[in-house]
Amino acid sequence: MGTYLHALVAAKAASDPAILISYDLLTDLLTRRLRDAIENYIDKKYFQQYPVGTGKVQIGIVDCTYDHINTGWNISLPSTGAKTGLFFFESANVFKVKFAVTQHGNPAAGLFNVNLDINKVSAIGRAGYNALSIADVNIDFVSTFDPDPNITQNANAIGLTELALARLQGLVEGSVAPTVLKNIFSGAPGIDIRSLFPTIVFQGQAEVAAIQGGLLVIARDGWQLDETQRCPCAGTVPDITTRPGPAIDIAESGGTVPVVVSIPPTRVPPWPLETRVAADLALYLPHSSLKSITSGPYPAINDFAEDNGFIGWSFDYSIGFVDAKPSLTDPRATIVLGLEFYVTGSGNISVDVPCIGRSTLGMLWATNRVNGSSIVEIGITPRLQADGRVVLVPELLNLEIKPFKVDCIVIALSLLSYLGPWGTLAAFVLNEVIRQIIAHNLPPKLSAGLRDAMGKQMWTLIDLAKLDINAVFGQQAHLLEAAVSREPDSLLIGLQKRLG
Repeated sequence: MGTYLHALVAAKAASDPAILISYDLLTDLLTRRLRDAIENYIDKKYFQQYPVGTGKVQIGIVDCTYDHINTGWNISLPSTGAKTGLFFFESANVFKVKFAVTQHGNPAAGLFNVNLDINKVSAIGRAGYNALSIADVNIDFVSTFDPDPNITQNANAIGLTELALARLQGLVEGSVAPTVLKNIFSGAPGIDIRSLFPTIVFQGQAEVAAIQGGLLVIARDGWQLDETQRCPCAGTVPDITTRPGPAIDIAESGGTVPVVVSIPPTRVPPWPLETRVAADLALYLPHSSLKSITSGPYPAINDFAEDNGFIGWSFDYSIGFVDAKPSLTDPRATIVLGLEFYVTGSGNISVDVPCIGRSTLGMLWATNRVNGSSIVEIGITPRLQADGRVVLVPELLNLEIKPFKVDCIVIALSLLSYLGPWGTLAAFVLNEVIRQIIAHNLPPKLSAGLRDAMGKQMWTLIDLAKLDINAVFGQQAHLLEAAVSREPDSLLIGLQKRLG
C-alpha cells in the first residue's frame, strides 16, 4: 500500500496534516506577477513620467529576456528554517531587462537605454498562517549604459543640460531601474493555502520541509476543520427497502423480529483505490484528521406511528447514529466509514371497548440494540469535479439492521380476549406493530438519516479554481483527475494526469 512519495511525506509530517507543492508550481505562483508585470510593461509600451507630473522625460521597460522555465528558480531551506517556516527563494540563471529613457510623450526622441544583467533575484519565503509568501527581495545586477545616437540633440530639444543628463543616467542606472524590478517582484501575491486547501485550516506557524522536488508545509502548531466546506446538500441516498422477517421466539411477554434490507448494488467497476499522486499539489491527511472529517455530528431521528383502529396502538421511537470508525484498509473504497446505529422506542396498545370507550390493554418496548448495534458502511473516495474541486464523494456500501427485540406488559388482563387470533399481546405487537414499522416507517427515516450522514462526508479538499490550471499543467490540464495513495494510518490526496 502507498507510494514512495507518500512514504516520504508521512516520514516528515507524521501525525499532522500537511500540504505538498512542487517547486515548479511554487515558483510559477510566486513569480507570476513578475512575468505578467514585465509583459504588461513591454506589450503596452508603458512609460512613467519623471519626475511624476512635471518631468520632461519618461522611463519604461522596453525589452526583457525573463522566461520562467529558462531562468529557473531554486528553493532551499536554511539550517534553522524548518521550524520557523522559512525558505530561500532565488533565480538560477541570468536574464536581461532593458529600460529606455525618452522625451515625455515622445518615445521616438530617445536619450539612452540602461541594460540590467540580473545575475540573481533572491528572497526569503515564509510559510505562515494559511499562506506562502516572499519578502526581503534583493536584486544582484550589473548595469550598462547605452546612449541613443541622437542623445545630444534630443536632450537639447527638451532643455536637459549635460549635468542634468549625467545625473539622470546615474539615477536610472543605480536606483530607478533596479527598484522598479524589485518592486514588481516584491508585489508577488502570496499563495493562499486556505483557498487551495479549504477544509484544513492551519493555526499558528507552519513547519516546512524539502521533499522530492517540492515544499512540504506541515501544520505543526495545530489545525481545525472549516465546517463551511461540507456540502451536505449534494448527498444522495439510493432507494432503501426494509421488510420484516418471520417473527421468532414469540413468548408470552415478547420476542424478536429480524429485518431484511435491500439496497442497490454499488458501483461496478469501483473507483481506483491506489493511484500515483503527482508531486504538483497534494494534501496529506493522517488518521486523526480523517477521524475528525468523518466524525459527524450525526443525527438522532425521532418519529411517531399510530393506528386508531379497533385494536389501536401508538409507538414513539428514535434512530441514533453513533461511533463512526473510518478504515483505510478496506478494498471497497478509499475510506470505508462504519457507522453504528440503533432504534429504540416504546408505545401502548388500546382497545375500543363497546359502551366503555378506548382502554389501554398493555405497553411495549422495542429496540434493536440488544444483540449489538446495526451498522451502515459508507465508501468515501476523492473525485475531481468539473468545477475544479477535489471533493470527497460518498456511496452506500452496506446496511445491516439487527433484529428488533420486543418486550410487552399486559395492564388489563380482561381485555386480552379482544386480541382474537393473535392470542397474546406479544404476538400482536410483533406481527402487527413492529412489522408495520419495519416495512413502512423505517425506510424513509433511515434514508433521511443516511442522507445527512453521507452529506457530512462531502468535503472540498483541494480547490483548483484558485489556480491558473492551464498555466500550471499546460495542454494536459483537461486530463487531470484525482489521485490517492493509502497507508493504514494516512492518506495522500492529489492529482495525476489521465492517459488518453
